[in-house]
Amino acid sequence: MKLSVIFSTFNEEKNQLFNESLELLSKYQEVEIIIVDYHSTDKTSEIATSANAIFKLSSSNSRGERLDEGFHLSTAPLILFHHPRSKLEASGVEYLLKSKDLLWGGFSHKFDSPSDLLSFTSWYSNNVRADIREIFYLDHCIYCTRNLIKRIGGFPHDSIFEDTEVSLKLRNIAPSKRLHYQSMTSSIRFKTNGEWRQAILNQVMKVCYYLKIDQERMNKIYEFGLNLNSKY
Repeated sequence: MKLSVIFSTFNEEKNQLFNESLELLSKYQEVEIIIVDYHSTDKTSEIATSANAIFKLSSSNSRGERLDEGFHLSTAPLILFHHPRSKLEASGVEYLLKSKDLLWGGFSHKFDSPSDLLSFTSWYSNNVRADIREIFYLDHCIYCTRNLIKRIGGFPHDSIFEDTEVSLKLRNIAPSKRLHYQSMTSSIRFKTNGEWRQAILNQVMKVCYYLKIDQERMNKIYEFGLNLNSKY
Protein backbone atom coordinates (compact mmCIF):
# COMPACT_ATOMS: atom_id res chain seq x y z
CA MET A 1 0.00 0.00 0.00
CA LYS A 2 1.18 3.53 -0.80
CA LEU A 3 -1.52 5.46 1.06
CA SER A 4 -3.56 4.75 4.17
CA VAL A 5 -6.77 6.80 4.44
CA ILE A 6 -8.29 7.05 7.91
CA PHE A 7 -11.85 8.08 8.73
CA SER A 8 -13.34 8.67 12.17
CA THR A 9 -17.07 8.02 11.80
CA PHE A 10 -20.41 8.22 13.57
CA ASN A 11 -23.67 7.48 11.75
CA GLU A 12 -22.51 8.28 8.22
CA GLU A 13 -25.10 6.29 6.24
CA LYS A 14 -26.86 9.42 4.95
CA ASN A 15 -23.61 11.33 4.47
CA GLN A 16 -23.36 11.61 0.69
CA LEU A 17 -19.80 12.95 0.71
CA PHE A 18 -18.65 9.99 2.82
CA ASN A 19 -20.27 7.50 0.46
CA GLU A 20 -18.81 9.23 -2.58
CA SER A 21 -15.37 9.34 -0.97
CA LEU A 22 -15.40 5.61 -0.31
CA GLU A 23 -16.54 4.95 -3.87
CA LEU A 24 -13.62 6.99 -5.17
CA LEU A 25 -10.95 5.62 -2.84
CA SER A 26 -11.96 1.98 -3.32
CA LYS A 27 -10.99 2.26 -7.01
CA TYR A 28 -7.29 2.46 -6.14
CA GLN A 29 -5.49 -0.76 -5.24
CA GLU A 30 -2.70 1.27 -3.64
CA VAL A 31 -5.10 2.81 -1.10
CA GLU A 32 -5.80 1.25 2.27
CA ILE A 33 -9.11 2.50 3.75
CA ILE A 34 -9.47 2.42 7.53
CA ILE A 35 -12.68 3.38 9.31
CA VAL A 36 -12.77 3.74 13.10
CA ASP A 37 -16.37 4.07 14.24
CA TYR A 38 -18.00 5.16 17.47
CA HIS A 39 -20.85 2.62 17.64
CA SER A 40 -22.96 3.93 14.81
CA THR A 41 -26.61 2.88 14.92
CA ASP A 42 -27.09 3.00 11.14
CA LYS A 43 -25.46 1.10 8.25
CA THR A 44 -22.02 2.70 8.47
CA SER A 45 -20.38 -0.69 9.07
CA GLU A 46 -22.11 -2.23 6.04
CA ILE A 47 -20.98 0.69 3.88
CA ALA A 48 -17.41 0.19 5.11
CA THR A 49 -17.56 -3.51 4.28
CA SER A 50 -18.81 -2.82 0.76
CA ALA A 51 -15.80 -0.53 0.23
CA ASN A 52 -13.39 -3.26 1.42
CA ALA A 53 -12.32 -1.02 4.27
CA ILE A 54 -10.72 -2.09 7.52
CA PHE A 55 -13.44 -1.41 10.09
CA LYS A 56 -12.94 -1.03 13.82
CA LEU A 57 -15.41 -0.17 16.56
CA SER A 58 -14.03 2.24 19.10
CA SER A 59 -15.13 2.91 22.66
CA SER A 60 -13.79 6.48 22.47
CA ASN A 61 -16.06 9.49 22.00
CA SER A 62 -13.00 11.52 20.96
CA ARG A 63 -12.45 11.99 17.23
CA GLY A 64 -8.74 12.50 17.80
CA GLU A 65 -8.36 9.23 19.67
CA ARG A 66 -10.24 7.37 16.96
CA LEU A 67 -7.95 8.83 14.31
CA ASP A 68 -4.97 7.66 16.34
CA GLU A 69 -6.46 4.17 16.56
CA GLY A 70 -6.72 4.23 12.78
CA PHE A 71 -3.10 5.32 12.47
CA HIS A 72 -1.97 2.32 14.53
CA LEU A 73 -3.90 0.03 12.16
CA SER A 74 -2.38 1.60 9.05
CA THR A 75 0.54 0.21 7.04
CA ALA A 76 1.35 2.75 4.30
CA PRO A 77 4.24 5.26 4.43
CA LEU A 78 1.84 8.15 3.73
CA ILE A 79 -1.25 8.72 5.88
CA LEU A 80 -4.34 10.74 4.96
CA PHE A 81 -6.62 11.75 7.83
CA HIS A 82 -9.86 12.21 5.89
CA HIS A 83 -12.84 14.17 7.21
CA PRO A 84 -16.00 12.06 6.74
CA ARG A 85 -17.91 15.10 5.48
CA SER A 86 -15.29 16.09 2.91
CA LYS A 87 -14.61 14.78 -0.57
CA LEU A 88 -11.35 15.02 -2.50
CA GLU A 89 -10.86 15.31 -6.23
CA ALA A 90 -9.66 12.13 -7.91
CA SER A 91 -6.68 14.08 -9.24
CA GLY A 92 -5.78 15.01 -5.66
CA VAL A 93 -5.76 11.38 -4.53
CA GLU A 94 -3.65 10.45 -7.56
CA TYR A 95 -1.21 13.24 -6.74
CA LEU A 96 -0.68 11.77 -3.28
CA LEU A 97 -0.08 8.34 -4.79
CA LYS A 98 2.50 9.65 -7.26
CA SER A 99 4.39 12.13 -5.07
CA LYS A 100 7.55 11.04 -3.28
CA ASP A 101 8.63 14.18 -1.44
CA LEU A 102 5.55 15.20 0.54
CA LEU A 103 5.91 15.66 4.30
CA TRP A 104 2.65 16.99 5.65
CA GLY A 105 -0.13 19.45 4.91
CA GLY A 106 -3.64 19.45 3.53
CA PHE A 107 -5.86 20.18 0.56
CA SER A 108 -7.52 23.46 -0.39
CA HIS A 109 -10.79 23.98 1.44
CA LYS A 110 -14.11 24.65 -0.30
CA PHE A 111 -17.69 24.39 0.97
CA ASP A 112 -20.25 22.39 -0.98
CA SER A 113 -22.71 25.31 -1.09
CA PRO A 114 -20.69 28.50 -0.63
CA SER A 115 -22.19 31.87 0.22
CA ASP A 116 -20.23 35.09 0.61
CA LEU A 117 -19.51 34.25 4.25
CA LEU A 118 -18.54 30.66 3.54
CA SER A 119 -16.39 31.64 0.58
CA PHE A 120 -14.52 34.08 2.83
CA THR A 121 -14.19 31.35 5.48
CA SER A 122 -12.57 29.03 2.94
CA TRP A 123 -10.30 31.81 1.66
CA TYR A 124 -9.12 32.54 5.20
CA SER A 125 -8.67 28.83 5.94
CA ASN A 126 -6.48 28.40 2.87
CA ASN A 127 -4.51 31.62 2.61
CA VAL A 128 -4.08 32.62 6.23
CA ARG A 129 -4.55 29.73 8.61
CA ALA A 130 -2.99 27.08 6.35
CA ASP A 131 -0.42 28.99 4.27
CA ILE A 132 0.79 31.45 6.91
CA ARG A 133 0.07 29.83 10.28
CA GLU A 134 0.47 26.23 9.04
CA ILE A 135 -2.67 25.08 10.85
CA PHE A 136 -4.91 22.68 8.94
CA TYR A 137 -8.34 21.65 10.14
CA LEU A 138 -9.47 18.11 9.42
CA ASP A 139 -11.84 19.28 6.69
CA HIS A 140 -8.75 20.13 4.64
CA CYS A 141 -8.00 16.39 4.83
CA ILE A 142 -4.57 16.25 6.47
CA TYR A 143 -1.81 14.15 4.91
CA CYS A 144 1.41 13.24 6.71
CA THR A 145 4.21 10.73 6.49
CA ARG A 146 4.14 7.84 8.92
CA ASN A 147 7.53 8.84 10.30
CA LEU A 148 6.38 12.35 11.21
CA ILE A 149 3.31 11.07 13.03
CA LYS A 150 5.52 8.68 14.96
CA ARG A 151 7.88 11.51 15.88
CA ILE A 152 5.07 13.46 17.53
CA GLY A 153 3.79 10.40 19.39
CA GLY A 154 0.75 9.68 17.24
CA PHE A 155 -2.37 11.68 16.52
CA PRO A 156 -3.44 13.79 19.53
CA HIS A 157 -6.34 12.36 21.54
CA ASP A 158 -7.99 15.73 22.16
CA SER A 159 -11.80 15.84 22.03
CA ILE A 160 -11.79 19.08 20.03
CA PHE A 161 -9.11 21.04 18.13
CA GLU A 162 -7.13 17.84 17.74
CA ASP A 163 -6.37 18.99 14.19
CA THR A 164 -4.91 22.23 15.54
CA GLU A 165 -2.80 20.29 18.02
CA VAL A 166 -1.38 17.96 15.37
CA SER A 167 -0.59 20.95 13.13
CA LEU A 168 1.21 22.81 15.91
CA LYS A 169 3.35 19.76 16.61
CA LEU A 170 4.12 19.01 12.98
CA ARG A 171 5.02 22.57 12.00
CA ASN A 172 7.74 22.54 14.65
CA ILE A 173 9.60 19.75 12.87
CA ALA A 174 8.79 20.11 9.16
CA PRO A 175 7.32 22.66 6.72
CA SER A 176 3.76 22.11 5.52
CA LYS A 177 2.37 22.26 1.99
CA ARG A 178 -1.19 23.13 1.01
CA LEU A 179 -2.14 21.30 -2.15
CA HIS A 180 -4.27 23.19 -4.65
CA TYR A 181 -6.51 20.19 -5.23
CA GLN A 182 -9.81 20.76 -3.47
CA SER A 183 -11.36 19.24 -0.39
CA MET A 184 -15.07 19.94 -0.77
CA THR A 185 -16.66 20.04 2.67
CA SER A 186 -20.23 19.90 3.91
CA SER A 187 -21.72 23.14 5.21
CA ILE A 188 -24.23 21.25 7.38
CA ARG A 189 -23.26 23.07 10.60
CA PHE A 190 -23.84 26.45 8.97
CA LYS A 191 -27.09 25.34 7.36
CA THR A 192 -28.44 23.86 10.58
CA ASN A 193 -27.35 26.53 13.05
CA GLY A 194 -27.43 29.52 10.72
CA GLU A 195 -24.34 30.91 9.02
CA TRP A 196 -23.57 33.82 11.32
CA ARG A 197 -24.46 31.93 14.49
CA GLN A 198 -22.12 29.09 13.52
CA ALA A 199 -19.38 31.52 12.48
CA ILE A 200 -19.59 33.27 15.86
CA LEU A 201 -19.62 29.93 17.68
CA ASN A 202 -16.47 28.91 15.82
CA GLN A 203 -14.67 32.03 17.01
CA VAL A 204 -15.89 31.53 20.59
CA MET A 205 -14.56 27.97 20.49
CA LYS A 206 -11.16 29.25 19.35
CA VAL A 207 -11.00 31.69 22.26
CA CYS A 208 -11.97 28.90 24.66
CA TYR A 209 -9.25 26.71 23.20
CA TYR A 210 -6.53 29.31 23.77
CA LEU A 211 -7.88 29.91 27.28
CA LYS A 212 -7.56 26.15 27.85
CA ILE A 213 -11.21 25.63 28.75
CA ASP A 214 -12.12 21.98 29.46
CA GLN A 215 -12.18 20.08 26.15
CA GLU A 216 -15.22 17.97 26.92
CA ARG A 217 -17.21 21.05 27.86
CA MET A 218 -16.19 22.80 24.63
CA ASN A 219 -16.99 19.78 22.50
CA LYS A 220 -20.39 19.31 24.13
CA ILE A 221 -21.28 22.91 23.27
CA TYR A 222 -19.94 22.57 19.73
CA GLU A 223 -21.82 19.34 19.04
CA PHE A 224 -25.08 20.43 20.71
CA GLY A 225 -28.06 19.32 18.63
CA LEU A 226 -25.91 17.83 15.86
CA ASN A 227 -23.67 15.08 17.30
CA LEU A 228 -21.66 14.92 14.08
CA ASN A 229 -18.23 14.05 15.49
CA SER A 230 -19.17 12.91 18.99
CA LYS A 231 -22.27 11.82 20.86
CA TYR A 232 -23.66 13.69 23.89
